[in-house]
Amino acid sequence: MVRQEVPNVLAFPLGIAIERLCALNIPYEVIRTFPQKRHDEFMWRDEDAYVVKQVVTLDHKVVLTVGCKCRKEV
Repeated sequence: MVRQEVPNVLAFPLGIAIERLCALNIPYEVIRTFPQKRHDEFMWRDEDAYVVKQVVTLDHKVVLTVGCKCRKEV
């Protein structure tokens, strides 16, 4: 089996990271992180999500851990 190079998408916005992986037909999984404090007040927005960790598993799947910029609502 030919090993496919996985692009580095660390610190990329989630949407762009997914586009790059899909363009190369690389399977992926997204794991969201949430703040420890004030979790119930936190609003997740996909457009503010970005990759904070990237791991390639033994079955060649990319696991993306993503965080979201926290904005204070006024």
